Amino acid sequence: MKTSELKKWLIKSGFAFEEYGTSIIINGLLKIYKDYQALEIFDESWKEGIGLELLNKAIEYTNTPISEREDEKKKYRIELAKIREDVLTKDEMRSTVYVLSSMFKSSGETKIMFDNIFTESEINNLPSQIKGAIECGFLRKVEVE
Repeated sequence: MKTSELKKWLIKSGFAFEEYGTSIIINGLLKIYKDYQALEIFDESWKEGIGLELLNKAIEYTNTPISEREDEKKKYRIELAKIREDVLTKDEMRSTVYVLSSMFKSSGETKIMFDNIFTESEINNLPSQIKGAIECGFLRKVEVE
């Protein structure tokens, strides 16, 4: 579970929480650590004060690997790279354009490829043809601010 998902759930569920550096304190009764897998219960009356649903959410978050808790910051757009004429012959350029265009048509993702913004993990999950075209330099990922 991402930290942002936990916070949204807390707000939606009506729990008061405060962030202190690398921890989140909920209703003054429960402390969840963002930088390691642990939680603390301050008061043994947690059953009345916190509730099992919150405790289960806190355990779910605590069980999430630390590397998977934060949203990815960098975003990318995928663009066609400029292909220099002196590198490829006209036949090679035609076949490259054909391969790229047929690849997008067959996957039905032409619009998605060029209009969407992706995180690094989303790019890693794209079809192998797209990743191959990025590695070969026919497509490039451009960081978006």
